[in-house]
Amino acid sequence: MKKLTQADFKDAPNWVESASINSDGTCYFHNMEKSLLMPYQIEAALGVWDMNYIAPEPNYIQDLVGIGYDTTDWQNSAIDREVKTL
Repeated sequence: MKKLTQADFKDAPNWVESASINSDGTCYFHNMEKSLLMPYQIEAALGVWDMNYIAPEPNYIQDLVGIGYDTTDWQNSAIDREVKTL
């Protein structure tokens, strides 16, 4: 299983601020820092809709990174991007 690391950001678009893993090992980029990611935003972006959740903000962006990531503690898997490419 792959671990989510800063290496995953290597070729990421400049809008990417963070990444996280969902319960099935799929990893996604997000356009906001992990401190701003609300559980409903992560779940909504990953397609795990719950009728009690509010939809993400209109400017919220997410994109698929890949599959096969380690799901250990996936609920706390979000990491911020440390360096952006120019």
